Amino acid sequence: MSHTSTVFIPQVPMTRDHATGEFRSMFSMESAQVYGQQRILFEPRPVIFDTVRVTRHLNHELRNFSDEDWIICVGDPSLMTTTVAVAARINGGRFGLLKWDRRSQQYAGIRVDISGKAQKD
Repeated sequence: MSHTSTVFIPQVPMTRDHATGEFRSMFSMESAQVYGQQRILFEPRPVIFDTVRVTRHLNHELRNFSDEDWIICVGDPSLMTTTVAVAARINGGRFGLLKWDRRSQQYAGIRVDISGKAQKD
């Protein structure tokens, strides 16, 4: 069975639409769909940072994280960093980040290896 790439989104930042009073995403992450199916890890409301609950949730959600997957660092900074830490631990120190490129107006993938086993260029 092959692994389908997933784009993990720690939390979608929201803003209030002044015209309607409703909340909406601060920006579109639609262009990240070329990297895989998007999965939001936490609701867009404030998260009381209960480290046991948060890490248990992330360990479950990221249990199959692989070199094919990506993380977009958006939302609460504590959730972003904990998501990356858990993903790296699960995947032997390797993870992929999607970074917004303002010039091209699309996401660019960055592979990171903190395992100390990466090949030198």
